[in-house]
Amino acid sequence: MEEEFVSSDDKYYFLLSKKWFEKWKQYISYDQITSGLQPNSQFHGQISPGTMNIDLVVDLKNSLKFPDENHISNVFLKDQIQAQTDYIIISEAIWSEYKLRYPGIEIKRPIIVLPDGHKRIEARLKSVTLITIIILDISHSLFSSTLFSLITNS
Repeated sequence: MEEEFVSSDDKYYFLLSKKWFEKWKQYISYDQITSGLQPNSQFHGQISPGTMNIDLVVDLKNSLKFPDENHISNVFLKDQIQAQTDYIIISEAIWSEYKLRYPGIEIKRPIIVLPDGHKRIEARLKSVTLITIIILDISHSLFSSTLFSLITNS
């Protein structure tokens, strides 16, 4: 996988929950099948792995989001998650195959090419705080008469 990443011209890769991936491996008896053994009848096809990446993201309902619902910056990762511990990095081709078969939250992240030619994934996108300041330009006399009018009418 690392060799594919280094030689790939892809602009994006995808994060996949390691917890989900382990459930999926049990669901399809991955370890047994790749070892040339018969599927484990106790788990094979018995317990669905559930929704992909649900354990990695946090839903910030009141946050400012891009109008395009599927924009990569609209998916916020939980604090403290770590590569290889909480998620693995997969190619778009692999993500597409999973997405065809299982429900899930897409966590698409850009590949950053460093000056020395090495690549890395920017898993945690930078957050931006938007502060709106409204400044009203009103003359002193207009403000005073409006204020007086508001005080006397109440």
